[in-house]
Amino acid sequence: MIGGNNNFGKDIVALVKDGKGAVTGYKLNNGELLTKEQAIERAAEGEINDVVIGTAQNGEQYLHGIPEKTGGIDLQTLPTVKQNSFE
Repeated sequence: MIGGNNNFGKDIVALVKDGKGAVTGYKLNNGELLTKEQAIERAAEGEINDVVIGTAQNGEQYLHGIPEKTGGIDLQTLPTVKQNSFE
């Protein structure tokens, strides 16, 4: 797993979800909206704090937060931004 935890990157402050509740993107603390794919690329470069990249059994990559007990975040507890924010 790869992730950024250097505190020089941006923080994820909200999730972008589609009508079915699937995460399709992320909102950063500077207001920037990233697609899921963009966020994974940025996290791999260490540009997003407190997340790691995981790989599901189907091979799809996703982000998840570093555990809160170690100073990280639980992404699933973040507020949701509507999917049409990308449009």
